[in-house]
Amino acid sequence: MAIIYNSGRRVQGTSTDVAVIARGTVDTTSSSGNTIITFTGDGTFTPTSAFNIEYLVVAGGGSGGTRQHAGGGGAGGYRTNVGGTALGVTAQTYVVTVGAGGLGNTTEGNLNGTSGSNSSIVPTSGTSIISTGGGRGGAYGSTGATGGSGGGGGATGTAGGSGNSGSYSPVEGYAGGSGGGTDGSGGGGGGAGSIGIDANTCSGGGGLNNSITGSSVGYAGGGGGSIALSGGQGTTSHGANSGANPANNADTNTGAGGSGGGNDTATNYIGGNGGSGIVIIKFSTSGNTYDIGAGGKPANVQVGSRYEETDTRKMYHYADNSTKGLKAYYRFEDNGTNSQTTGDGLGSTANITLSGNTSYTTGKVGSKALSFDGNQDYAQAGTSLSQFNFMHNTTHEFTASFWLKRDGDNANGGGQGSIWTTANNIGASWYGMCIRRNGTNAMFVAFAAGTNQNRVQQEQTGYSTDGGWHHIVVTAKASDSTNSLEFWQDGVSLGSYSNTGKVFSDTNATCAPVLGGNNSNNEQDFNGDLDNLNIWNRRLSDDEISTLYNGGTGIVLTDGMANFKAWSEEGT
Repeated sequence: MAIIYNSGRRVQGTSTDVAVIARGTVDTTSSSGNTIITFTGDGTFTPTSAFNIEYLVVAGGGSGGTRQHAGGGGAGGYRTNVGGTALGVTAQTYVVTVGAGGLGNTTEGNLNGTSGSNSSIVPTSGTSIISTGGGRGGAYGSTGATGGSGGGGGATGTAGGSGNSGSYSPVEGYAGGSGGGTDGSGGGGGGAGSIGIDANTCSGGGGLNNSITGSSVGYAGGGGGSIALSGGQGTTSHGANSGANPANNADTNTGAGGSGGGNDTATNYIGGNGGSGIVIIKFSTSGNTYDIGAGGKPANVQVGSRYEETDTRKMYHYADNSTKGLKAYYRFEDNGTNSQTTGDGLGSTANITLSGNTSYTTGKVGSKALSFDGNQDYAQAGTSLSQFNFMHNTTHEFTASFWLKRDGDNANGGGQGSIWTTANNIGASWYGMCIRRNGTNAMFVAFAAGTNQNRVQQEQTGYSTDGGWHHIVVTAKASDSTNSLEFWQDGVSLGSYSNTGKVFSDTNATCAPVLGGNNSNNEQDFNGDLDNLNIWNRRLSDDEISTLYNGGTGIVLTDGMANFKAWSEEGT
């Protein structure tokens, strides 16, 4: 049903109408005299007068097929008028949709990938700009799917999917490569700039660079196909990951295709995820005004509104949640002081002190970050054993958000690296919880409740191995029976797990929080950099997590952030 506005700031709708926070970020400095709005998620763009715009609309890329011999995912459709004829817009609402990347299969088997979703700019009336989702990679014996760019075909000579599904001129993408060849490999996914390469070489098709943001950025490269013994090379210069052992996911907001499945162990047969799309609008700043709003709904929902979800009778409150529940916020700009000063914050009781060789380095968000060398250096957050109990007790609910750059193994030569712990070894007689990097591509979370038998732990793979900065989020809520624990990277959920039937404890933590190590030995000491760590005693919404990621640049948390206006459920 359509959104209905009633008196008293009451809003009615169904569960599918629940507000999505506007993800349009505004930049007026990168290109002199111009405004650039980047959408990494759905939103609306409403000019208040007529003017011309440039646009880039990239759809979500397809995922690679599962199991060795599979084809790479095709890139999402790529459409732009940069360097061409400007598009005239008028005073009406343009609904912006950013297509999701196709997800790799979560189970083993000879399975096709998943095609990406369309991205678009659709006015209330007039011409729409639509880019087609990338075609999925084919499994062994299956063709690649048609899409903005086609997916690569699986082995035994199957064809790649055709590109330019929207029949546009210029084309939005190219065909995927065919599978087969002497080594039984899958074809590369097609890209925005060229076709995917056939079996044996099986590289993904090239992407294209675009300078709409003021600097040249690559988009929409095809995913590499899988060779039976080693991975095919994708077009990494344009955002697509290479086919690999195991497969790799494409980067978010690039529209790149994911690679075909690897083959070193059964758990690595799964094809890589396609990258989500992106929509960018650019226009002259002078004299041109506009509004950006929540996806799929008018932009005039006021703070203080109440929302009734008519199919479940649930109520929501639309409010500024900027720092609600933010217990500790470490920017590391002020030599470790806890800079969160709102009523919810723990204040100076959670300030950090440094030990060992812990030092400061260039930050991701701001000028400073903490740097650990993986050899008995760490930081401690206060001395209290109880003030972070909300992260491990029987009613626990929290979000931990931080930027992380892994440099390598610790001094013991191990891949583990503790980011946050209140329970050191997570063994017998320990209480609390820990978050740590496990090896090169996994994150590990554990809750300790006094004995090894009562330990709750979960490992999530799929994290980047490129050694660069990445935004990591862990959310948990004890009372949620379906996704009690969820792992995120760069604004995308990598997996969620249920803790139903698991044992937790209200006992105080064994130690005050330790960052970067476990303060007893270097077995789990982290080797790398940590920035902009924030701990909340509530689970942030998907849109709030997307806001924290902010398209890869991050944000500084301040009171009254407009981007954190959101619908929060009232009651149960």
